[in-house]
Amino acid sequence: MQKKVFFREELTDLLSLHTSCLGDDYHVDPHSHRRLEISCVKSGTGRYIVEDRSYDLRPYDVFLFNNTERHCIRVDKGSQILNMVIEFEPEFLWGNIVGGIDYGFLQIFFERNAKF
Repeated sequence: MQKKVFFREELTDLLSLHTSCLGDDYHVDPHSHRRLEISCVKSGTGRYIVEDRSYDLRPYDVFLFNNTERHCIRVDKGSQILNMVIEFEPEFLWGNIVGGIDYGFLQIFFERNAKF
């Protein structure tokens, strides 16, 4: 099993949600998206490769990606990763909060220190 998508919904042009189970034979090259991404690991173990860094991942880890960060998942041998992904355009927030949005909400996607 390379990848099995359990749920996928394009709620608007600005927001999509999906949950996938990734087998240890899953392989995708590093990539980026036009949207911002929140990736929530529900189960399994492996690594997230982000730009030139590698991060161990385990259940309940949350990863945030801006639209220029190249990233991919590598699943540990004998494991399966259940991963929930939310992708959204910043405009999704701007257009849905009464009175506008404090752009500080989005800083975490773009301003990182060396330990992040």
